[in-house]
Amino acid sequence: MSKKYYLYLILIFIVSGCAKQEPGPFISRHSDNYKVGDQWYCPICNKPVKNGDRSGIDPNLCLSEWHDTFLDADFFEQKMNNISDKELFKSLQKSKENPKGIDLEKAENKTTALLDYFNKRKDNHILYMYDKYAVMELKTIEEFLKEVKKDPQRKQKIIDNALTFAHPDSGYRLYGHNFGWKINYQSEWKNISDYSVNGLGFLQKLCLAWLVTKDDFYRKSFEDMFNQWYDQKDNIKHVMKEDEIKVYGTIWYELATDGRIYRLIDAFRAFGDQLAPDTRIRLLKIILGQARWLYECLYQNPFHAYNWQTHTAVSLPYAALNFCEFNESEKWLDVSKKNMVQHFEHDFNKDGGYIERSSGYTNYAFGMFYRFMLIFKYWANDDYYLKTYLPKLERVFEFTSLTLSPTGVNCPFNDDGRNLNLAKLVIEMGDFLKRGDFIGPVEHLLTDEQKAKLSVKPIKPKVKSLLLPDSKYAVMRTEWDPKAYFMMINYGEFKNHGHYDILDFEIYANGIPIAVDAGLGLIGYIDPLHVPWYKVSRSHNMVTVNDANCYKRDIAGEDVIWSSQNLLDYFAATHRGYEKHQQTINRRHFVFVKNEYWLIFDQIDTPKKKSKLDWNFHTPLHMDALDNGYISKETNGAAVLFPASENLVTLKMKKTGRADLRGIDGEEPNRDIDWLIFRKMSMASSADDHFGVVVYPVTPEMQLSKNNIEQEITFDKILLEQPGIYAYKLCHNNTADIMIFSDGEEHQFTEDIKGDFKFGWFRKIGENPTSAFIVQGQNFEWQDKIESKPERSDFEIVF
Repeated sequence: MSKKYYLYLILIFIVSGCAKQEPGPFISRHSDNYKVGDQWYCPICNKPVKNGDRSGIDPNLCLSEWHDTFLDADFFEQKMNNISDKELFKSLQKSKENPKGIDLEKAENKTTALLDYFNKRKDNHILYMYDKYAVMELKTIEEFLKEVKKDPQRKQKIIDNALTFAHPDSGYRLYGHNFGWKINYQSEWKNISDYSVNGLGFLQKLCLAWLVTKDDFYRKSFEDMFNQWYDQKDNIKHVMKEDEIKVYGTIWYELATDGRIYRLIDAFRAFGDQLAPDTRIRLLKIILGQARWLYECLYQNPFHAYNWQTHTAVSLPYAALNFCEFNESEKWLDVSKKNMVQHFEHDFNKDGGYIERSSGYTNYAFGMFYRFMLIFKYWANDDYYLKTYLPKLERVFEFTSLTLSPTGVNCPFNDDGRNLNLAKLVIEMGDFLKRGDFIGPVEHLLTDEQKAKLSVKPIKPKVKSLLLPDSKYAVMRTEWDPKAYFMMINYGEFKNHGHYDILDFEIYANGIPIAVDAGLGLIGYIDPLHVPWYKVSRSHNMVTVNDANCYKRDIAGEDVIWSSQNLLDYFAATHRGYEKHQQTINRRHFVFVKNEYWLIFDQIDTPKKKSKLDWNFHTPLHMDALDNGYISKETNGAAVLFPASENLVTLKMKKTGRADLRGIDGEEPNRDIDWLIFRKMSMASSADDHFGVVVYPVTPEMQLSKNNIEQEITFDKILLEQPGIYAYKLCHNNTADIMIFSDGEEHQFTEDIKGDFKFGWFRKIGENPTSAFIVQGQNFEWQDKIESKPERSDFEIVF
């Protein structure tokens, strides 16, 4: 490489810090409609939708986030929002058309007769949701109280949660506001969205506290807070943020409406006649109006495979079966069942992954599907859905257990937080389904006492490394042990709740995380950094071009190669996320020499010179600079190295960026971590536009530090004559590995290596060849070693 080239690159590096970010896709807070030219499209089904001037639209009338399906204004006002006594009585009146209704025709006082009916009728006492410590779904009030009686700490937590929102000495406190006894529901909320506030989750806390204490303060507080909300609901408006495209009704909005309905149903049933008659009538009216709204949402909108409709299709039968007296309950059940069957059939991939490609939403979706099954079992004595679809959910847990990190936390790709929730869930479902292989991967999280209570013995899954081609993930793993070497690669397309990343990864080794995804902020979608950091490309372990975000719509890894053998795992794929805006294509190769290191090789195909190419790596380790990379200050850590000969043409930088570290031992829930960047300026040349980076885990026993690593581990390119063919050499102690990335044609690569493979790895100890790993090859020669296969294949040889 000429001195002129070096000087050119140095000059580019000096000015590159001032370069303006190139254009990329617009990123909003939610997965809103996207625009191509002048046309807007639904992010789920990709069909054209209208998304013009919305200033004259009442957002309460919009039945969908994307398709702009609207209610008639009078129908909404009279049948949903402000239901009259007459309309309520009519909806419950027994008749030929409604034989399950209530006989109110001859009642002198219809209100009294109606409430008296609900006081006397049978109820199974099973509630939709309790506190977060409830293990079993949909248990009875009596079962819940029995559990709490055995656990005084749990009871105190329930009381403390309720006192957070309502206190006899200070009144009501909601999300950063001390209101006293008069709440302003139009307030500017802190650390929570106004949609979530109006889901009324805090009322559930008061109901639980009343159940475990029977203290009338909680009942009165529930009643007062609900009635204040009911009186104010017509004046509560959403204030649009800069990173939102559309405004939705704060009260009448699918998730707020859906989350609120089951809480109010549970409260109506749990409190019973302890509530004032006027309050109970209001509860019935709002439950009826919400059920009607949700019915129209399912009935009028097209089917979409994602979580919102699932939630709606589960809550609607909960309303219908708890209030079968409503004359519309049968059609609520009918539309819910038809919609939910489609979700069972379409929301899960063949390999068990959930369609939204986010492990947190896998957990969320499972809860919805499982509740749907149990609602019909417990309220209608119908176990059809449980028998038919539980085996499909079993595959979901197989997928989940096989993709957890060695420590048990999930890899939080897309809108997902890092935690141990999925580990706890696979333990529970492994016990329920008698699948010890679900529990084996996270057995280390259980005490001996907990293991003794299991109905099945934990066992280690047979598979370790695997490709998940439907969900588009690859997992490289050495063992089922907390200290195992592990990498998970994301090569999938944009889905609902997607981030702008592709061919990115997480790495664990020796019991610690080495490379992590940014995940999700502690307050989720309303976190100020959600759009400018957590969703963008540079916050992920991938190559970025000109600081821009990659385009993800219908973009996934293509031309995938996967080979998993005893010595190595190899994965390669191409993504075109930068083709639309930067005319750049990235092919990325992952080479995992098991229990030793990873080589990540990126080919950058671009016709543009002077584009800023950044290789990004995010680690919770604390890194010290080396001439050709970084090494952690921690002796149980890692080195990240680029070829020594590229020192003058690679600018290395260390910055910081936020990351979700929940569930990782000894870590803060969220903090700034080290962000390493290796930068090159494009030359529009395959000989120059590429990265080769080694991630080498280190342990205290290796005694590697900043002072000696450059003597102990050497990593560099091997210059080859053939264009488009790349080779690297890594030496540690007396071992030398040569890695060659080729095109499948026969070449004489080096003086002593010849072959026709796509990828080859060759190891020497001293001067003696010891092993080789070949991907899509038939013949190779290496010194005096000659191998010929009858046809092209993947194979490895130990000499």
